[in-house]
Formats: sequence, structure tokens, C-alpha cells
Amino acid sequence: MDNSQVSVSILIPTIGREDLAQTLDSVKKQNYPNVSVTVVYDGPPPSVASTETLVQGEGSHGPSLKKGLELCKGELVAIVDDDTIIPSDWLAKAVPVFSDPLVAFVGGSNLTPPDSSPMEKMIGYVQSSYFGSMRMSSRYNVKAKRSDADETDLIATGIYRRSVILEAYRALGPQVFGSAWENILLTWMREQGYLVSYDPELSFYHERRDSVGGLFRQVFKSGSGRARYFKLYPRQMAKKGYMLAPTLFAIYLLTLPLLLFASRLIILPVALYLITALGISTAFSIRNRDARAVFMLPALFLTNHLAYGLGFLSGLFGRTVRTWGSK
Repeated sequence: MDNSQVSVSILIPTIGREDLAQTLDSVKKQNYPNVSVTVVYDGPPPSVASTETLVQGEGSHGPSLKKGLELCKGELVAIVDDDTIIPSDWLAKAVPVFSDPLVAFVGGSNLTPPDSSPMEKMIGYVQSSYFGSMRMSSRYNVKAKRSDADETDLIATGIYRRSVILEAYRALGPQVFGSAWENILLTWMREQGYLVSYDPELSFYHERRDSVGGLFRQVFKSGSGRARYFKLYPRQMAKKGYMLAPTLFAIYLLTLPLLLFASRLIILPVALYLITALGISTAFSIRNRDARAVFMLPALFLTNHLAYGLGFLSGLFGRTVRTWGSK
């Protein structure tokens, strides 16, 4: 079959970010012919072209995403975040991958835009460095093409086989669209024998948070979602136990005042952490000729790790944090 005959629905969930305009602009520039676009929104209705379908959401990410997917009729569904810029040949390069009937998802790296502000670039560096994100840093770096990728390599933005998403919904129910939904969905796909593919040519630009508070909120939700993921897939905790490190570090810092009564040596781990963070920050500062990074990056590393650890504890023992606004 001619690849251009494969229908693709692009679904953009949005909460009204200003970046939506540039996302829509990059979608319009796709050189793949058989495309429809649906924007599902929570909040004020955005301005879209007459050729794009605008749908009011259900007040939170999961129900809104499900509503949008039900309106998508393409054989493939490309889910695109509302602060993302995709290259013009993104769909044209992705569609041929699905000639293999076992492929359920294909995506690329999540890169920091080159025109980002200094703060956004530093936050992007924190997330793309192994010290900042460990194995999850793979999501933010270009690497070799592979057909056995998993949720540590990819984020939600990518191209899905629509029939497989519907199959997952029948198997897992509404939780497939809850917090950390892409982690749950991609893991389910792999367990069912489907292929989850990574292709560096499908990499895209994704806006970074521009403040310490924005980073904290984003990563806190990520940590909460990871706890939910481990509740659903407890066996994955043995394979990905390193993801518990920020939580253990957060507990260590919270109990440090009490532990100091037992031994002054207990402060050595935090001293080693700060020395490592300062060394990495200094190297970044020299490479990018930005002296502020020496002072800002250690604080951002600490924010990143504490937010993830505290978010994990929140998701483990409390209510799961919604991905966006509630009714």
C-alpha cells in the first residue's frame, strides 16, 4: 500500500498555553497529505483554523484525551503536546514504520529548543543529564534507532496505532489515560508483544519550564505518576529500582536534622551530592559561557530531585496528581 493512503489524525490536548500557536503552525507544515487535526481544550477556547476540529474537554487530562481519541478516525493517531514543535517531515517519516503490523508506537527525542531562554536551557540540561534524570535522561538525548524502546526513552508525543490504544482501553479501563498514562500504555504495549520504536529522525522540540516553581510542579507530577505506574506494574520496580533514588534522597534530607544527633558523618552524602552538582554545573558554565549556571544549576538539580522524590511519596501514599486542571 502507498504510505500516503494511511490516514493520520493529529490530536493536540491543550490547556490554553501561548505556545499552542507555534505547535499548530508546525502541524500545518506537515508534508504528509492524509491528515486531520483535532484540538481538545480545557479552559478558554483557543483560536484554530477552519480545517481543524475544536472540541471542549472534560476538565482533566484523562477524560479529555479519551474524548479526543474517540473523535479521531485515522488509522494512526499522532498525539502532540501543546508546547511542541514537530519537523515538517515528522509524519512522512513515521508512517512507513507502521508497515510492520507489530509496531504500536514510534517517537523521537524530546529536545530543548535552540532559542530557549538561559533558564529554560539550564532546566533542559538538568533533565537531559544523567546526574539530573538518570536513565530517564534518555528521553532528552538523540541516540541510535531501536525497535525495542520503552517508556524511559520516550514521552507521550508520538505516533500511535489507534486500534492498539482502544485495545489497551478495553483491557485497562480509564486508568490508561490517567497520570503517567504514557508510561502505563507503552509498558502494556510491550507486554502484549507490540513493538515500541524510537527513531532519532522523529525528534522534536519541546518547551522547557522557565522557573524553579514550574520545574518543581512538573517533576512533582512526574514522580507521582511514577508511583502510580509501580502500583500497576510492581515487577517493574525491581528492574527500575534506580527510580527510587530521589525518594530515598528526599527522605534522607527530611530526616537529616534528627540523624545528625546520631553521627556527624551522616552529612557526608549531602556533601558529596553538592560537590558533584557544583562540578557538573561548572563544566556546563564553561561550555556555555554562562557564569550564572555555577550558582543556578545546583539549585535546579536539587529542585529536580526533591520534587520527584516528594511527588513519588505523594503518589504512593496519597491521591494521584492530575495532569492538568480539575473541574
